[in-house]
Amino acid sequence: VLIMSKPCKPLPSVQIVRELLDYDPETGIFTWKVPRSNNKIKAGSVAGRIIGSGYRIISVEGQDCGAHRLAILHVLGKDPFPYKVDHENGKRDENWFLNLRVANDLENSRNRKKHSNNSSGYTGVYLDKRNATNPYRAAIHLNGKQKNLGSYPSKVLAYAKYVEAQLKHFGEFGRQAN
Repeated sequence: VLIMSKPCKPLPSVQIVRELLDYDPETGIFTWKVPRSNNKIKAGSVAGRIIGSGYRIISVEGQDCGAHRLAILHVLGKDPFPYKVDHENGKRDENWFLNLRVANDLENSRNRKKHSNNSSGYTGVYLDKRNATNPYRAAIHLNGKQKNLGSYPSKVLAYAKYVEAQLKHFGEFGRQAN
């Protein structure tokens, strides 16, 4: 979704990455072409580890690299730096090629999941207890400001309005999945 905890930096060269790793664009899985760490990791082994934020990280030439960024490099032959790589479905370890897209910071931030303190269960929908008739308010962030999309009698109707606004303003980078 999504921003890694550290800023992106340039990746190793495409030649080095392709010499060391195989990538299956349909599954998103990287495997080692050559043994690693004094034969502790065999050729053909799945590369990388999952870190606390949910991303798969692969160490190449001593540099920890996001598998999602390496996938773009491996397939396109070009480092996405300085841009981010967004997981369209929001799942940080699903690195199949058609799930990935290069995005600027703003585009990447539009595909984030609902906040952990969300009480309605729907992204962009807030409970307004002061409004008994239409207690669910829909809102979207545009140009750094929150825009009210109206109040609705159900959270489903409010969420539908939010999704409509996401599609209108953000196109493919709008998050429709909750």
